[in-house]
Amino acid sequence: MEISEHRTPAACLLKDAVRIDQDKILNPEYLIRSADITPDTPVLVILVAGKGTRFGTEPKCIQPVHGIPLARHSIDAFRRVTDSRVIAIVGYRHEDVSGKLGDDMIRVLSDNPAGGTAFAAYESFCIPDLIERNPLLVITMGDRIVPSSIFRRLSIIHSKERRKQI
Repeated sequence: MEISEHRTPAACLLKDAVRIDQDKILNPEYLIRSADITPDTPVLVILVAGKGTRFGTEPKCIQPVHGIPLARHSIDAFRRVTDSRVIAIVGYRHEDVSGKLGDDMIRVLSDNPAGGTAFAAYESFCIPDLIERNPLLVITMGDRIVPSSIFRRLSIIHSKERRKQI
């Protein structure tokens, strides 16, 4: 049996489930800033497209934790390690989410906010040449707080592995 016979129909449709297109970028002026993405620079992809309303009427990613939107904690922790790019995959109530999280990131409007993690992560490739530049993509959910120590450790491990390859 060939490998393709074992795949589920959903696994074969990822590229068909969402469009990878630059016109989904809500703030294309930030693409100029993406020119400095290199294989040595980590990029944070934060998934904040879903409804996530279990904590009330506001999406989980913008619920305040110590007065700061939940997803912003991870963004700030990443920025304490590097000034590299952040790509936010937004969807449900994207205007509210974008307003609460700030304007210091590239925002991609999801075609399928309820499609799940794989669909949303795949949409980060709307950023031109992201695949070719091959940076370390750190993908996290907007309803988790990831501390700086995790981002720092990922960057160190990635740098060591890249040096081994050279």
